[in-house]
Amino acid sequence: MFATPVAVHRGLFRRGRKELIVTVSTKLALAGMLLLAMALDCVVFVLVDVVLGRVAAVVVTCAGAALFGLLWFVFPWALRRS
Repeated sequence: MFATPVAVHRGLFRRGRKELIVTVSTKLALAGMLLLAMALDCVVFVLVDVVLGRVAAVVVTCAGAALFGLLWFVFPWALRRS
Protein backbone atom coordinates (compact mmCIF):
# COMPACT_ATOMS: atom_id res chain seq x y z
CA MET A 1 0.00 0.00 0.00
CA PHE A 2 2.78 2.44 0.82
CA ALA A 3 4.75 1.81 -2.39
CA THR A 4 1.80 1.97 -4.77
CA PRO A 5 1.61 5.81 -4.81
CA VAL A 6 5.14 5.82 -6.22
CA ALA A 7 4.05 3.60 -9.10
CA VAL A 8 0.95 5.73 -9.69
CA HIS A 9 3.09 8.87 -9.75
CA ARG A 10 5.57 7.34 -12.17
CA GLY A 11 2.79 6.12 -14.44
CA LEU A 12 0.93 9.43 -14.56
CA PHE A 13 3.82 11.90 -14.24
CA ARG A 14 3.57 14.89 -16.60
CA ARG A 15 0.20 13.82 -17.98
CA GLY A 16 -1.86 16.51 -16.28
CA ARG A 17 -3.30 14.10 -13.71
CA LYS A 18 -1.94 15.69 -10.53
CA GLU A 19 -5.32 15.72 -8.76
CA LEU A 20 -5.86 12.02 -9.50
CA ILE A 21 -2.34 11.19 -8.29
CA VAL A 22 -2.92 13.03 -5.01
CA THR A 23 -6.39 11.55 -4.47
CA VAL A 24 -5.34 7.96 -5.16
CA SER A 25 -2.11 8.33 -3.18
CA THR A 26 -3.96 9.72 -0.17
CA LYS A 27 -6.43 6.83 -0.14
CA LEU A 28 -3.65 4.27 -0.51
CA ALA A 29 -1.62 5.88 2.29
CA LEU A 30 -4.65 5.83 4.60
CA ALA A 31 -5.31 2.18 3.77
CA GLY A 32 -1.65 1.37 4.38
CA MET A 33 -1.72 3.13 7.74
CA LEU A 34 -4.86 1.23 8.72
CA LEU A 35 -3.30 -2.11 7.78
CA LEU A 36 -0.08 -1.21 9.59
CA ALA A 37 -2.00 -0.26 12.74
CA MET A 38 -3.92 -3.54 12.59
CA ALA A 39 -0.72 -5.54 12.13
CA LEU A 40 0.97 -3.79 15.05
CA ASP A 41 -2.09 -4.34 17.24
CA CYS A 42 -2.12 -8.05 16.33
CA VAL A 43 1.53 -8.38 17.31
CA VAL A 44 0.87 -6.58 20.60
CA PHE A 45 -2.10 -8.86 21.25
CA VAL A 46 -0.07 -12.04 20.73
CA LEU A 47 2.85 -10.84 22.86
CA VAL A 48 0.73 -9.56 25.73
CA ASP A 49 -1.47 -12.66 25.59
CA VAL A 50 1.58 -14.91 26.02
CA VAL A 51 3.18 -12.80 28.74
CA LEU A 52 0.22 -11.46 30.76
CA GLY A 53 -2.89 -13.34 29.64
CA ARG A 54 -5.93 -12.85 27.45
CA VAL A 55 -7.69 -10.13 29.47
CA ALA A 56 -4.59 -7.93 29.57
CA ALA A 57 -4.03 -8.55 25.88
CA VAL A 58 -7.53 -7.38 25.00
CA VAL A 59 -7.20 -4.28 27.18
CA VAL A 60 -3.76 -3.31 25.86
CA THR A 61 -4.74 -4.04 22.24
CA CYS A 62 -7.89 -1.93 22.50
CA ALA A 63 -5.90 0.91 24.06
CA GLY A 64 -3.33 0.65 21.28
CA ALA A 65 -6.01 0.65 18.59
CA ALA A 66 -7.60 3.73 20.15
CA LEU A 67 -4.23 5.47 20.32
CA PHE A 68 -3.48 4.67 16.67
CA GLY A 69 -6.92 5.87 15.68
CA LEU A 70 -6.55 9.13 17.56
CA LEU A 71 -2.99 9.95 16.53
CA TRP A 72 -3.02 8.68 12.95
CA PHE A 73 -6.56 9.51 11.86
CA VAL A 74 -8.57 11.76 14.20
CA PHE A 75 -5.79 14.24 15.06
CA PRO A 76 -4.79 14.92 11.42
CA TRP A 77 -8.48 15.18 10.46
CA ALA A 78 -9.05 17.72 13.27
CA LEU A 79 -6.03 19.76 12.17
CA ARG A 80 -7.29 19.77 8.60
CA ARG A 81 -10.69 21.04 9.75
CA SER A 82 -9.25 23.97 11.74
